[in-house]
Amino acid sequence: MNIPTCEHIKIARNLCGITVTLNRPQVRNAINGAMLNELLGVCTWISTQQDIRALVLQGADGHFCAGGDIADMLAAAQAYESGDQSAFYELNLAYGKLLLTMARLPCTTISLLEGSVMGGGLGLAAVSDICLASETALLAMPEATLGLPPAQIAAFVAARIGNAKARQMALTAKKLTAQEALDTGLVDQLVQDQVHLQQALATQLRAINHCSPAALKTTKSLLIQQSPFSEANDANCEQMLARAAQAFSDAVTQGDGPEGTQAFMQKRRPKWIRDEEVTA
Repeated sequence: MNIPTCEHIKIARNLCGITVTLNRPQVRNAINGAMLNELLGVCTWISTQQDIRALVLQGADGHFCAGGDIADMLAAAQAYESGDQSAFYELNLAYGKLLLTMARLPCTTISLLEGSVMGGGLGLAAVSDICLASETALLAMPEATLGLPPAQIAAFVAARIGNAKARQMALTAKKLTAQEALDTGLVDQLVQDQVHLQQALATQLRAINHCSPAALKTTKSLLIQQSPFSEANDANCEQMLARAAQAFSDAVTQGDGPEGTQAFMQKRRPKWIRDEEVTA
């Protein structure tokens, strides 16, 4: 098994396959275009490997993933101002394609959640088969606080925890503790710390090690066929991703996105926040 070499992610073998570590700790492992392309490449490679039964996804230095990289947003803004009307659309669509690809992987996917699990990071967790979390994990869809919709993430989160619970998360942008995420269904097992997280992972991998690789792939395929993200549902999936990307692009270029992102960069409250009033 010749493991791909990447710059923004680390790949190592584990008992049943590979462990991928998001490795941009200086930005809490936020996903930029280069990391996204590396993840897509690894997913394509996994699909050609008959002996990979498990993909483990984790983040470096105590954080899973803080979402999309603001630097990519700034680059897209410059491209848009230079005349590329599709810059934000393509940026958002690319992430949706990554989530769909990961949702369809033939192996078991396990995410180890610590620290920040925000936005796009929450999307990665939502498409995983198993989510193990330490007590440090905080999970949220904070996009609305920036004047943006959680465009590509929403459908995948809803598929995991149900539409009603996904609406509650998305429409309040509330940060869930690991315990709250366990109660909601985003997390499957909660442990105390990173040491116990690795122990819980080892237990999962030992269980998978007793399963036939061929049987696991067939089982995963049958289950995916019953989901809204099956290959048989390609046309609807493409429309879903396109609608989400357009909604994101519209929010960034025409809606409250500019005010929200500027407020974030300037470390101030966006203009839509009202002062609280006490009434009798």
